[in-house]
Amino acid sequence: MSHDFSDYGQNLQPQPTAPKKSSKQPIILAVVGGIALMCLLVCCGAGIWVVQFGMSVVSADIENQLRDHPEIEEHVGAIQSLEVDWAKSMAEDDYDIWTYDIEGSKASGELIVESTSDDDGEVIVAATLRLSTGEKIELTID
Repeated sequence: MSHDFSDYGQNLQPQPTAPKKSSKQPIILAVVGGIALMCLLVCCGAGIWVVQFGMSVVSADIENQLRDHPEIEEHVGAIQSLEVDWAKSMAEDDYDIWTYDIEGSKASGELIVESTSDDDGEVIVAATLRLSTGEKIELTID
């Protein structure tokens, strides 16, 4: 019984392979993901800008109402800046209470304001001035 080994060698010959097709799927996913991320950033950025713009209007209204307040003038002096303290304001359970950092010609501190909105703007319900010395002054609101 003799075997012809030449038949076995035919299977060892390199077989021609089809050229690999480049997949466009990763590129498409990257583009779609990038567009989605850009849309998210634009929407969030626009939302943050709207909130900050709205609060700057509220801050200006509060500042105008308290500018000539006798207790503010006595303890802080002329208001030089009034800015929302976002961290302290967001920590409040009541959405009508906002904390502002106030700087005046005499002193600085915090102004905690409870206000509501009406057609004419913000209406101050109550306000407390906390000076940098730790002294707390309940402001009389007309």
